[in-house]
Amino acid sequence: MEQRKPDIMICNTRSIIGVVELKYNPMGSPKYLKDMETLDWIARNPDGVQVQNNRYVGVVRDDRVYPLASEAVLCWAGIHR
Repeated sequence: MEQRKPDIMICNTRSIIGVVELKYNPMGSPKYLKDMETLDWIARNPDGVQVQNNRYVGVVRDDRVYPLASEAVLCWAGIHR
């Protein structure tokens, strides 16, 4: 399975309602190709994206597949020159 890691995923209790890719490059132009590929992949695979919170040591508490909501917002934001 291809793995993608967007910067921010916004979920409600049932689905992914937003995906955000961010770039910060205040002194130049942002490189955004990887971000666009990630957003494109997510849009083409709306049947399920696995979201895990494995930041903490211990038992996995919320390891489920969230589908991409049909009204989800996919967003790229950049701070650059």
